[in-house]
Amino acid sequence: MLQGLRSEVKKNRDLCNERLGLEIMEKRKKYEQVEQLLQEPPVSASEITRLENSIVNLRRAVQQLEDKLKTEVNPDEDKLAVYKQQANLVAKKKEKKMEEMKKTEDEKERIERKIRDKEQELEKTRGPGLQGKGSFEQFYQNLKEKTEKFKAKKEELKDIQREIYILNNTEHIIRKNKEEYERELR
Repeated sequence: MLQGLRSEVKKNRDLCNERLGLEIMEKRKKYEQVEQLLQEPPVSASEITRLENSIVNLRRAVQQLEDKLKTEVNPDEDKLAVYKQQANLVAKKKEKKMEEMKKTEDEKERIERKIRDKEQELEKTRGPGLQGKGSFEQFYQNLKEKTEKFKAKKEELKDIQREIYILNNTEHIIRKNKEEYERELR
C-alpha cells in the first residue's frame, strides 16, 4: 500500500511539475509579448480618434451594403437563407462560448493571484511546503478538481473547434451555391 502511494505521489509530482513548466513557459511568452508592446512607440490620442472614426465609417458602410443586399434579394427566391440562418446561429453560439471562455480565463487568473497571496501568508505563518497528512490530502483533492475542470474546458474547446469546422464548411457550401446561382442567373 505504501509503495502504491509512493508511486501515485511520484506520478502526481511529475504531472504537477510538467504542468507548472508549461504554465511558466506560457507566462514567459506573455511577458515577452507585453515587453515588446511596451517598447513600441505610444499611440497618440489623435491617432486613436482617427482609427475610431475609421471604424465607425466602415461599420456604416457594411450596414448600408447589408441593407442594400436585403432589399435586392427576395426572401422567397433566396435558397441560401437556411444556410445563412444556420451560419448566423453558429456564429452567435461561437461568440457566446468565446465570451464564456474569456470570463473563465479571467476567473482563473484571479484565483491564481489569490492562491499566490494565500501561499505567501501561509509561508509567513507556518513555513514553506505542505505539512501533515491533511495538507497533502487537501492538495490531492484540489489537484483532482483542477484536473476535472481542465478536462471539461478541453472538451468545450473541442466542441468550439467542431463548430468552427462546421461553420467553415457551411460558408464554403454557401459560396459555392452562390457562384452556381450567379452563373445560372447570367
